[in-house]
Amino acid sequence: MRRPLPRHFFLPFAALLLSFTACGSDSNTPPDGPDNPGGPPTGERKPPTFTEVLQSATTTAPGKTVTFEVTASDPQNSALTFTWSATSGSIVERETTATRSKVDWTLTSCGGAPTVTVVVTNAYELSTSTSFAFAQLPTCAWVATGPLGTPRTGLTATALPSGKVLITGGLITRTDLEYLSSTELYDPATHSWSAAAPLSVPRYEHTATLLSSGKVLVAGGVDASSSTTVHASAELYDPATNTWSAAGSMATARQGHTATLLSSGKVLVVAGVGRATAEEYDPATNTWSPAAALTAPRDLHTATLLPSGKVLVTGGVVDTVATASAVLYDPTNRSWSPAAPMATARSGHTATLLPSGKLLVTGGSGASTLASSELYDPATNSWAPAGAMVVSRMQHAAVLLPSGKVLVAGGRSGTPVTSAELYDPAANTWTATDFMNWPRDRPIAVLSSQQALIVGGYTGKNLDYATAGELYSP
Repeated sequence: MRRPLPRHFFLPFAALLLSFTACGSDSNTPPDGPDNPGGPPTGERKPPTFTEVLQSATTTAPGKTVTFEVTASDPQNSALTFTWSATSGSIVERETTATRSKVDWTLTSCGGAPTVTVVVTNAYELSTSTSFAFAQLPTCAWVATGPLGTPRTGLTATALPSGKVLITGGLITRTDLEYLSSTELYDPATHSWSAAAPLSVPRYEHTATLLSSGKVLVAGGVDASSSTTVHASAELYDPATNTWSAAGSMATARQGHTATLLSSGKVLVVAGVGRATAEEYDPATNTWSPAAALTAPRDLHTATLLPSGKVLVTGGVVDTVATASAVLYDPTNRSWSPAAPMATARSGHTATLLPSGKLLVTGGSGASTLASSELYDPATNSWAPAGAMVVSRMQHAAVLLPSGKVLVAGGRSGTPVTSAELYDPAANTWTATDFMNWPRDRPIAVLSSQQALIVGGYTGKNLDYATAGELYSP
């Protein structure tokens, strides 16, 4: 089973103060003076001075680290203490000696005018300070929502007819991996999250599908809290009553599968880790029935309903390697047929249906993490290049905006990223947009009240998950 990357220590602060005492002095006791025989009189004591001030960059963005270094001297040769503070972001000490201090500062959110200040104090409590500013500050297309009740990754997010957004399951690491049954509702009117009724069992790598009735079908997933259990069960969420009810069981337990709402109102579930089978759920009878199977197990793929009513499955992992193959499902006879393969093998990619009826596939992992994208034309059963993204990424989020452009955000490119970019179908080009407030590996994107809502994801730091959602307003 796929699990989040190893954690690395990280401590964020909204406003942060850190003090470092210089090495190389046995004591902070002032040298001799009139009050301490042999030192200068009180009136002749002088504060320390900075002899060198260094800043590694004058521009910044969320997730970017800047190194600051200062060297100071004291006229009395007393011990020095360096105190660093920042209006936002996080500070980590790199090195402190008798006369020098070096720190790394990382911006964690956009907005405002971040400054970093260092104060050097001698043993007589006389101080000198200097501040660092930035010539170019990030703009803020991203605005954080209220905090989640439980930060998580591997969740689902479903926009409800009411405008609220339901998130379900996933996992979080506290001391061990914890698989979640909890669910939450996002209210766009208040930008806040509240607890909703929990699932019957913890689920990770499950699916959630909005039905024509307004209910949400959740199916499959895995719970490996104590022993690994892959679920065949499914359940229905009713927003009107905030309750869950059983939705039968699939013939095959599965995780890492896809679920697609068909034109008929039924739901097609396809493949998953070690699974080649497919099934259909009928809301009218609350039952599952088999569909034709794929030729081989497949996961980390996409499945998209086309205007024709057929479902296109692209890429994914087949026989432990990424594939370029694509197949079409025809609901009228529950059968599969080959579609033209993509130019590049990819898994962990996204697929977004455009207003033109074409399908945009982006990024993923093949021989390496990919920046390339491709367009599928159902009318000709062919693929065409759609340019390269600014940043290569896999397991990212993509959502169609009201403007017709596609927003791609987060994912992993070696490590989780904060970057986001826009695809313009009219120009067939990509442009970078503002950075998110958090790096996010495996986020989910939905459209909420005409704004893109990004939620969930692992930040790549020690035991740290994105603590809130973010709204994109270009």
